[in-house]
Amino acid sequence: MKAKDKSFPTEEIISWILRLGVFASALLIAFGVAMLFATRDTGYAGSFNDVAGLVQYTTSAGSRFPTTPSQVLGGLAQFKPYAFIALGLLVLIATPVIRVAASVVIFLLERDYAYVLITFIVLLILVVSFLLGKTG
Repeated sequence: MKAKDKSFPTEEIISWILRLGVFASALLIAFGVAMLFATRDTGYAGSFNDVAGLVQYTTSAGSRFPTTPSQVLGGLAQFKPYAFIALGLLVLIATPVIRVAASVVIFLLERDYAYVLITFIVLLILVVSFLLGKTG
């Protein structure tokens, strides 16, 4: 950024956010898959040979796969391979949302209030859709 130039390298910032999010997601998923094959244990009820049964959605308390952020964090604390895979997926899902939130901040710093309003509405829609999309 030049001293007299008040604009921000918006495209570069957004690009780095997206790259970092995808890279972090890929690393987490790859680590979880490597642990899964190394230990031949998912860390959850069922067996390695019954992977299809592990991804079945269930509302019981003994869920066979982490489906909420708290279950993912609990699985990470116990070093469960599927929890690392689930965290990678959550990071991948969160990456575009973080990109939109960063855009709001960048547009505020640039004092481009029309884009702040538009981007903030998009961010609200994303957040509300996550909250309303929760099942259970």
